[in-house]
Amino acid sequence: MATAVVAGRVDEAVKNKVDALLRIAGTSASELIGRLWEHVAETEEIPAFASQGQTEVQADNLDDFLSFVDSLPPAPAWLKDMDRDAMRDMIANHYV
Repeated sequence: MATAVVAGRVDEAVKNKVDALLRIAGTSASELIGRLWEHVAETEEIPAFASQGQTEVQADNLDDFLSFVDSLPPAPAWLKDMDRDAMRDMIANHYV
């Protein structure tokens, strides 16, 4: 399968926050972007938040988002079974 590079610009603070969340989730920006593009290609719908001038999220857009979330692979059992405190401890220990 041939691949292509997709580039975009985001606020640096947003990038740093999302990078940290992606590390915790064990994935990458490339994987996240690829999954989003695959979802748009399959559904032929652009998420409402990406539309120019869109200020509100419509109810049917929530359904689209939830469908996208359902299409993601399941979280590994060790992550799914963690409570908030265990997750916090894991993150804290990672950066010690």
